[in-house]
Formats: sequence, structure tokens, C-alpha cells
Amino acid sequence: MVLNGLSDADFTVHAIEEISSGHVDFLFLHLDDPYGAGHSSCFGDRYNESIQTSDTQLCELLDAVDSRIASREEWLVLVTTDHGRDTLGCDHGLQTVNEKTIFIGSNQPLNSEHSD
Repeated sequence: MVLNGLSDADFTVHAIEEISSGHVDFLFLHLDDPYGAGHSSCFGDRYNESIQTSDTQLCELLDAVDSRIASREEWLVLVTTDHGRDTLGCDHGLQTVNEKTIFIGSNQPLNSEHSD
């Protein structure tokens, strides 16, 4: 199933329903509000609020995953950005360090060198 055009809040609700159903083996979810906030108002209050909202939504998603893990399923969750931002937080697309720097978070160790 492919869904698009929903708000991040609606995507989160739908994703939690899918995770909780026990019928999903793979889920790709893109929370887009921080992206839009960055482009429209750069780094600042609106951007920070969008990050905090996305963090809350991620916690809700991880709670749903945890309930599946509790029923003896193995889940790998990866959280990442597709790119960084310029120093003002307004744009991206150039080859600066800020714009090429992303993060990757996981609920499981990905590299034995960094597992401790």
C-alpha cells in the first residue's frame, strides 16, 4: 500500500495501525513537517517545534514497535535524514559539510565497532 498527501499526524496514526495489525513486514514512513518548516522559515521556533512534534510521533511509533518486539518479533528501525541544511537552515543542495551531514539512528547496533 502506498499513501501520500497525508499530514505527518495522519501518517503516524496510520503507521501505528499498520504496525499494530501484525500484517506489515516493511514500512517506510517520511515525516515531512521539519523539511517544510526549514524551507519556509529556516532554523528557529517553527523548525524547532516541528522537530519536537516529529520526536513525539517517533516515540509513538517506537511504542508500537516495542509492543511487537514484546511478542517475540525482531524489528529494525532506522531513523535518518535525506540531507543536511545550510548554516541558516533554509536550504540544501550544495556540497558544504552542513548540507552533506546526516544522522542515522537505530534501535539495534549496526556496527560492532560502535555497539558499546
